[in-house]
Amino acid sequence: MKYRCPINGEPLEAGKDGHLYSPQGRLVFQTHGGSFDFAVNEASQKERAFYDSTYANGGWWGGAVEGSLDNVDFDSLWALEPCSQHYLKSFGDLKGKQVLLLGNGTSVKELLFVERGAHVTFTDLSFQGVLYAKQRYQSSKLGTEHTDTCDFHALDAYYLPFEDNTFDVICADAVVHHMDDLKKLFAGIYRCLKPGGICRFADTAQSSLWQTAKKGLLRPLQRYVHKKVGISPEDVKATERGGYTRQELAQLQAEIGFGNLYYQRVALFDYLLWRTRCHFNAPRLLAFRPAVRWLDRLLATTPIMERQGIGLVFGFDK
Repeated sequence: MKYRCPINGEPLEAGKDGHLYSPQGRLVFQTHGGSFDFAVNEASQKERAFYDSTYANGGWWGGAVEGSLDNVDFDSLWALEPCSQHYLKSFGDLKGKQVLLLGNGTSVKELLFVERGAHVTFTDLSFQGVLYAKQRYQSSKLGTEHTDTCDFHALDAYYLPFEDNTFDVICADAVVHHMDDLKKLFAGIYRCLKPGGICRFADTAQSSLWQTAKKGLLRPLQRYVHKKVGISPEDVKATERGGYTRQELAQLQAEIGFGNLYYQRVALFDYLLWRTRCHFNAPRLLAFRPAVRWLDRLLATTPIMERQGIGLVFGFDK
C-alpha cells in the first residue's frame, strides 16, 4: 500500500523501521505495529474524543461483539440491520478486490469481505476503535490465516492518506451523515477509487414524515435518548438535517464526475423498529420483525416507500 500525507498530499515512503517519511527524509507518521494514526487535523478532534471515550469505557464492545471472532457467524450479523443485506449485495463479487472501510468503529461484520477474498483496509476516526478491532482480528483464526489481508488505520474521511486509484470498493455503514461537506468527502473518494471502481454506503434517506415526527411528537423522547445513551456532535447536526434525496446525490454525482448513481430506499417500518430496539435495549421487539419486514416488502415498489422510506443504500460508480 502506498501512502500520501493526508494534509498536503506529498508522497510518503516507508523506512526500514516501518515509519513513514517525507521525500526529504522527515519522520511524518510512526507505526504502531503496522497501523498508523492519520487523523491529525484539528477540526476532527472533538468528534474523535467522543468515540475514543465511548470505546475506552467499553461502549459498543459489550454483548455480541465481545469474545473470540472464531465464534462469530458473519452472515448472521449481516441479517440484523435493516439495510445490511441490500448493502452487502450491492458490492458484487469481492474476490481479489481492494476494499476501503470508512468509519468502521469496532464493527466486525465487514471482516466477511476477507473471507470472500478481498484485501481490506479497516479505518475509523478513533484509533481506540481501530486497535481494538485489530486485536480481535489478529487473535482469530481468520486473522491467523490471512495475516496480510487486512490493514488497520485511523483517519479522517475528509483526508484520505492513499495514492490515487488505489481501491476497487470504498464503503461505509452509517457514516456519511456525520459529514457536512459531501463535495469534499466524495472528491477524496473519487480520487482514491480505481477506474471502474464503486463506492457504496448504508445511511438514511430524507423522509418528511420522520423529520416532522422527530421535531414534534417525538422531540421529548429523542432528547431523553440522547441524554441517556449519548450522541456525537456530528450526529446532533445530522439528526436535525435528515437524510439524503436522490436529487441532491444526483447533483453531487455531476459535480464530482461520477458515473452511475445507485440509490435504493429499502426500509421504513423495519428501520423504525430497529432504532427503537437499539435505543431502549428491547430485543423482544424483534419478535415483530417478520411482520414489519413483510410490510416493507409490500411497500417496496410504491410511492410511499420512494418518498418516506428511511433506510437507504446509495453510492456511485467511477
